[in-house]
Amino acid sequence: MSGKQEKGAGARIRRIRTIQSSIPFPVIAIVLGLAVVIEIVFCALTISLGVLPGQYLALLIVVLVAIDVGIFALVTNAKKSQKKFYTGMILTVILMIMLLPVAYFLNTTGAAIQKLVAQGDQWEEYDVLAMADSDYESVSDIKGKKVYVLGLQDKMSVEARERLVTKADVELDESEKDIVSLGNRIQDEQGQLHDELILVSESQYELLCDELENFKKNTKIVYSEKVQKRAKSAASEVDVTKDPFNIYITGIDAWGSIDKVSRSDVNMIVTVNPQTRTVLLTSIPRDAYVTLHSYGQLDKLTHTGIYGVDETLDTVEDWMDIDLNYYVKVNFSMVVGLVNAIDGITLYNEEEFQSTIAPYWYKKGWITMHGKKTLYYARERKWFEGGDPRRTEHQQKVMEAIIKKVSSSEVILTHYADILSVVSDNMTMSLSDKELKALARMQLSDMDTKWTIKMANVKCEEAERGTFSMGMGRMLYVNIPKEESVEQVKQEIHDVMYPAETQDEPQDVQDLLTNGTDAEKETQGE
Repeated sequence: MSGKQEKGAGARIRRIRTIQSSIPFPVIAIVLGLAVVIEIVFCALTISLGVLPGQYLALLIVVLVAIDVGIFALVTNAKKSQKKFYTGMILTVILMIMLLPVAYFLNTTGAAIQKLVAQGDQWEEYDVLAMADSDYESVSDIKGKKVYVLGLQDKMSVEARERLVTKADVELDESEKDIVSLGNRIQDEQGQLHDELILVSESQYELLCDELENFKKNTKIVYSEKVQKRAKSAASEVDVTKDPFNIYITGIDAWGSIDKVSRSDVNMIVTVNPQTRTVLLTSIPRDAYVTLHSYGQLDKLTHTGIYGVDETLDTVEDWMDIDLNYYVKVNFSMVVGLVNAIDGITLYNEEEFQSTIAPYWYKKGWITMHGKKTLYYARERKWFEGGDPRRTEHQQKVMEAIIKKVSSSEVILTHYADILSVVSDNMTMSLSDKELKALARMQLSDMDTKWTIKMANVKCEEAERGTFSMGMGRMLYVNIPKEESVEQVKQEIHDVMYPAETQDEPQDVQDLLTNGTDAEKETQGE
């Protein structure tokens, strides 16, 4: 630095010391230095988060630099004007007050995204059950005893069995082929109790409690083992800002931990075309009668959840002949918490009804609902004749209402922290943080573009059939998918993903598809 430059800088410092006599110079230096540090941290967090489009990021940096230059000019070139000096200091303090909460918000957002995409494990608790009034109380009491287990095996159950054998040196009997037969070892369907031991997963235990009266009352847990497994990765990764993709939403019928293995109560394929800004929500009845991927046997779609999310995804991919690029797994807590976080949703209810599982009445017409009332609206089926189609329709209405409200900039700004907290604790997905951030940048780059939301349903016929999980000889309520409906849904998914191919088809084919879709929507009252 030249002598002239040194003289100029020194003069500025002397002017600051001269102009302000009430504020010590070290305090001024600390305030200005702290402001610079906060700005650097703020910019680093913004860049690290990676959701702000490049043009907005550049504009932000330019604005901050301009503000800094202005403040520096006010503070150092104030000459004899104390007013300019104090204005510069006040602006510095205001800038820090503004940036600190935003920096905290950015840091919280980054941590939540990492938590959301890191939740890839699923766990299941395996229990050794005995008759409630038996002498078995702990793992030491069952050493050397015979324990009945299902003949079929998956990675989690194999690990649970190995741990049990290691700890208690039990003898495993794999003669039972379905869950009810296994439960009958303790309590048969005539209500008779037997002094036997069985090993079941928690989700299998819940099924037995549903199917066998007083089973929970008549049994007790002697030993438990928690087993974890890494969930399936994406079928095939895509550029989510350019290529069409499918997300499978599975809603498990459980509260609490999202990593828990449980039955899939909500099953929906979300087809996204980022180029046309189109989303297709395809709902599948939970009791759809499908062929299990791993076992080649017929079962309810909801039962695939007890074998883990991998089995659900693979089964639906086989059946619908599509790639499910990603999955999103939610639970009851997610629905209740998210709807509460956005101050409820509003939708049109076509028929008044009473929930058969909760004390809620739903009037006909436009209704506004919050957490639990929304959940039970989406779960109700017994009130309606042929209730599964109506439940599926309600789930779509709830999903559409949530998407529309969450995509509102006002809701995002005012409820962002609450939404983030609920989502990070009660949802897991296979999208990477890179893909999530890319989607956010795409939306922020073009906020004026509206998304088109379409609906599709797999139509079914009610029937009673045997199931692989509960025994082929035991008749359960199922939904037999109509083949023409399945083909129609496949076509609608294809049309959203590859609209150019549809436009090239003969006009009469397009008219047939369009008329079919319109008829379906008219049936749904949309």
